[in-house]
Amino acid sequence: MKEKTSSRKTEPYDPLPPDPDRRGWNALAGWLAQPAPEEAPPLAAVRELEPLQSLLHALAGRSARGFLIRSAVLEALVQSTRPGFSQEDLDRALDWLTGPVRKEVIQQLHQVGWLGFDPDAGHFLTEAGRCVYEMLAFLRQLLLEGNSLPPAIRVVRLALDGGLDPLGPLQSLRLRLLGLRQEIDSAMATYSEAVLRRTAERIGSNLKHSDEIRTLLDMVQDLSAAREVAGEIRTLLARVHGASAWLAAAIEEVRRQSVPLEAGLTLEDIFQEAARRSREELAAVGRAALLPVFIPPPLVQTEALIRVAMSRLPLSALRPPEEPES
Repeated sequence: MKEKTSSRKTEPYDPLPPDPDRRGWNALAGWLAQPAPEEAPPLAAVRELEPLQSLLHALAGRSARGFLIRSAVLEALVQSTRPGFSQEDLDRALDWLTGPVRKEVIQQLHQVGWLGFDPDAGHFLTEAGRCVYEMLAFLRQLLLEGNSLPPAIRVVRLALDGGLDPLGPLQSLRLRLLGLRQEIDSAMATYSEAVLRRTAERIGSNLKHSDEIRTLLDMVQDLSAAREVAGEIRTLLARVHGASAWLAAAIEEVRRQSVPLEAGLTLEDIFQEAARRSREELAAVGRAALLPVFIPPPLVQTEALIRVAMSRLPLSALRPPEEPES
């Protein structure tokens, strides 16, 4: 009996893009105003990164789909904690992929040098594969932490402990402090208690690392350029501390001016209700709120008014007038 085949079509895996120009550093001269790349300080500073181009090129591929697949395969292989993989081990570790895609991606990882093969150990992650995984893990942590100080602090400490030039990491730390300072200014401009409190909490969590930053800055001794940036960081750190005090004062001022709400009503409830209303409805409410309020006069009876008036007159006024003499 003939087995039924699935009508679902499997999409082909994204192949890696070809790289027709691998000349790298030697091909830069045609793009530069200087005769040699070494004369451009920014280029000279990044020349050591050239070997990473092939790693990143192989990782990125042509589409986000291929990038995610390759990243996930690395994640699965590292998380398995196995030093080597037989073909059956790979199939089990990557059973979430279809067979053709699994075969294609494993072949690609061997081509770019992220996977190696040993007759005794089987397939294994190479040094290049581990390097790519560590870069991804570091970048993922940076994305999770956002514009915060701990990632930059870790890089500065790594440079100082390893005897490397800390100028680049210090410049990154300075840039992050500038971002925090601008974040405070943006929050102050909103006059929103929720935004101010959220910003104050984030700034406070970052400023907890101030002592660690000062300790690292004290370790910067040799390079004049690094010392200059370290001095700018000290000044900027003090300004962020001062701005955080303004932020606390702004929160208190907004809280003092806020309208007390009852019955569980919040400002968010009011904003959401206002957002559902049309502009004409909101304008009508505003016009009605600006109308003067008249207090209705009390109910007056003529007899009651005369009685009250007579009770307040002096007795002499109640005497009948004297008749004139004839």
